[in-house]
Amino acid sequence: MILRLAKRPKHWTAFALCFIGTTAFAQSTTNGSDLTLSFGVVLDDDPTVFTAADLSIKRATRTQTFSFDASSGLAMDRDFTVTATDPKYALSYTNVGSPVLFQANYRYSKDDVDGASGIDGSASAEQVLIVDQGTRAVTSANLNFEVGARDPIGAQLSLDYGLIDYDGTTDDRLYDRETRTAKLDLRFHISPVIDAIASLERQTVDGSDRARTYFERTTTTLGFVLDYNPVTTVTGSVSQVNYVAESNIVSFLRRRDESDNLGFQLGVEIDRPTGSMALRYEREIDAGRPLDRLFYSHTLALSEIQRLSYSLGAARDEGDDTHVIGSLSYNQTLRNGGFTLAASQDAIYSDLGNAAVTRQLQARYSTDLTAQSSLSATASYGSIDYVSGSLSDVETFELGLSYSHQLTRDWTVDTRAARRWSLDRDNRSESSTLSIALSREYSLFR
Repeated sequence: MILRLAKRPKHWTAFALCFIGTTAFAQSTTNGSDLTLSFGVVLDDDPTVFTAADLSIKRATRTQTFSFDASSGLAMDRDFTVTATDPKYALSYTNVGSPVLFQANYRYSKDDVDGASGIDGSASAEQVLIVDQGTRAVTSANLNFEVGARDPIGAQLSLDYGLIDYDGTTDDRLYDRETRTAKLDLRFHISPVIDAIASLERQTVDGSDRARTYFERTTTTLGFVLDYNPVTTVTGSVSQVNYVAESNIVSFLRRRDESDNLGFQLGVEIDRPTGSMALRYEREIDAGRPLDRLFYSHTLALSEIQRLSYSLGAARDEGDDTHVIGSLSYNQTLRNGGFTLAASQDAIYSDLGNAAVTRQLQARYSTDLTAQSSLSATASYGSIDYVSGSLSDVETFELGLSYSHQLTRDWTVDTRAARRWSLDRDNRSESSTLSIALSREYSLFR
């Protein structure tokens, strides 16, 4: 158990360690357990000397797989106040040895807000730049049951839970959020070339902001998958979406908005020896509002070491504003490394119904300098431009350079330098980080 005893110290040193226990499978065909200890220094606005520990455990039999990854630490300031820092846990279990396929996943992470980012981990939440202190804990859990995968009738049940929990923050825009989702999918194999699909999904989002915001969405879908010929697949569906939003106007008066909308999608995909291409039209109901998209996508292998995928289209929101949407992804394997470029632009609705356009650009280059050393460089850009509402646009830039050198079979030194800029209408934040770490990996048992 990791206990947080105090806040992370400012302008002082920190130490980290981890103690984690686990269990193993009997009759394992694949066993592995690695422990990595790192010692180093991070130079930024909060200089830190650290000792970190990461544990990775994997177990497998012919019908079961289990994995557990964890990292955590303790920090100590000049007053010898002990603080648990940045714990992260990931647990996964799969069982395919019974008529019902079962999967379970759990993730937990806790990090400092650090005043440089207001992105809170919710894909559709309000994206704002927050200058604040405190911590943010993100928890997610998933249970998945599937039966009849190769039978004429199949079913899949998914249960998801998510929690974003802030501690020690002062900005009202950073509030806790709890999400629960249940989805049931049914598949009917009507003929060798066509499957019918029916699904029912219910999602609730409960916020702890001053307005006690609550969202509820129920989606009923009927669709089909048609193998028109060996290389052509046609898909289509119609969805009925019921959306409920509740919030407090004043402490004793609560507002409730409810809407029913019809969504649909129709697409065709053609497989080719060098890749695939697809054309798709969809009306998505998000935050109770319709968003229409029409786009073409193409994936192709340019050569044995080059792969390209792209999409291009248009989106129209409820206000009849039309936006260009698209994506580009390029990967090339080099003789001693690789290069990746990814870019995208999309239209979305936030939880509060604000229409926005998001943009992302990422590039990465890596190369092996020698048999023992490697170098990588990264660059990223992200933005969100609000089309409606009063929120200001947000932009982030980041540049990074990393170098790794394997001193011996077990010892490695890693260095990283990064520079980040974040800005909106009212705030601008800049930060630089330089880290140097010496790590050793231990194989606990095999």
